[in-house]
Amino acid sequence: MTVTQDIETHFVRWGTSFDELCASFRTLLGAEGEWIAGPPPIPSTKGGDEAVGLLEGFRTNYDLATIEVDILTLGESDGVVYSERIDHLVDSTGKRFISLAVAGVMRLDDAGELAYWRDYWDTQEFFALPTS
Repeated sequence: MTVTQDIETHFVRWGTSFDELCASFRTLLGAEGEWIAGPPPIPSTKGGDEAVGLLEGFRTNYDLATIEVDILTLGESDGVVYSERIDHLVDSTGKRFISLAVAGVMRLDDAGELAYWRDYWDTQEFFALPTS
C-alpha cells in the first residue's frame, strides 16, 4: 500500500463511526505525531490521545459523530503528503451540519510514521455554528 492509499484509508474510516474516527487518529498520530487542526484558537495536539480529546470536545460542543471526506487531491513527494478535501461534519442524526474546504500537509519521519500534520481552513463559518 502506498502512503497516499494509507492516508486515504484513514479519511474513509472517519465516516464510519465516532469510535472509528478516534481509532484512526490514534493510529495515524501514534504517541508523538503533532496535529495542528486549524488556526488558533483551535489547539495543536501531540499524539493520538490528545487529538481524540479535541475530537471529543467537538462531539460535546457540536454533536460531531463522523466526518465524511471528499478527497479532491491527494499526493506525496519526499515524505510529504498533500491533501485538498472537503470535510463534511455529520451529527448524531446523520445530518451534515457543515462542510469545510481543507488543505492539509503531513510530514513523515524517517521510519515512515506521521510526525506533523497541519490542516488549513477558514474557521469563520465553523465558529458561527451554535454549540450544543
